[in-house]
Amino acid sequence: MVNDRGAGEPVGRRRAGYASVLVFALTGALVASRKQLDLVGIVFIGALTAVGGGTLRDLMLGRDPVFWVGEPGFVVLAAGPVIVVIMGIATGSFGGLMRDVVCNEVPLVLKQGELYLTCAFCGAAAALVMVSLGWPGAPALLVCGGVTFALRAGSLIFGWRLPVYKARPPRA
Repeated sequence: MVNDRGAGEPVGRRRAGYASVLVFALTGALVASRKQLDLVGIVFIGALTAVGGGTLRDLMLGRDPVFWVGEPGFVVLAAGPVIVVIMGIATGSFGGLMRDVVCNEVPLVLKQGELYLTCAFCGAAAALVMVSLGWPGAPALLVCGGVTFALRAGSLIFGWRLPVYKARPPRA
C-alpha cells in the first residue's frame, strides 16, 4: 500500500509535526534520565513518548499505516531498516510491558540496567543483517530468536546488566 499522507500538506504543518515529535522525545528522555534509567531505557521512553500518542490515535481512527511508518521522516533515518528494528523491539517487549502495567508492576523493560529491550534490539538487528546478507526469512528469524534468547538468558543467569545513567548535580 502506498501512503500519500502528507503529500499535499503545507510545509509548516509538517515541520510543526516533526517539532512536536522531537519535543515529546526530549521530554520523555528527560523523565527517563531523572529516573536514572540506562541509555536503552532513556531512548525507549523518549521514543515511546514521541510517537505513542499519535500511534494510538491512528490505530483508533483506523489509519493504516500509523503516522511514523507512513511518513519515514518521523524516524529520521528514512524508514526501511529502522522500522524493521523498531517492530522487532515492539514485538519482543510490548507484551511484557503491557503485562507489567496491567499488573501494576514497574515494567521490566524499565528496570535499571535490565537487559530486555537491548536483547530485542540485538535480535532484530541480527535478523536484519542476515536478510541483508541474503539469508531466507525463516533462518534469519531463527538467528533473531537465538540472539534474543541467548542475551536474555545470559542476563538472568550471569547477571549481565547495562550501566545506569546517574545525573551529576549542577556545578556551582
